Amino acid sequence: MSDSERLNKLLNYLKLSIADLAKALNLANKTRLYNISQGRNGISKDLAKIITDKYTEINFNWLVDGTGQMLKNIAIEQPGEYMTKKDMVSMSREVFDILSNLSETVKSQQQLIREFFEKTNSQKIGAGGFEERM
Repeated sequence: MSDSERLNKLLNYLKLSIADLAKALNLANKTRLYNISQGRNGISKDLAKIITDKYTEINFNWLVDGTGQMLKNIAIEQPGEYMTKKDMVSMSREVFDILSNLSETVKSQQQLIREFFEKTNSQKIGAGGFEERM
């Protein structure tokens, strides 16, 4: 993968334009990034360092020469006082974000189900779906 392809993949991952990335990195102008995206220049180690200092999940070696994956693996620890090796998981930031979002969705749905059962258990519902009164 060329430097321009890696830069474009990075921009897609970050959901930023060249101008937005230049601004986020406090670069004087976007020309440096634009030239890389057009294949005129490569990604220098200095620029890769600036990018990976700001976006720590990005793999420096991948950015410089395409070695490895774009995203570093990050260690996720399960909360609790007794930690074992089985509790450690290594995954990309992208997968971690997806799982975190799914976890929040599940928690929200569990709360809705609890509230539903609390409401229905507080009422006696007959076969017709209406509250029976005696």
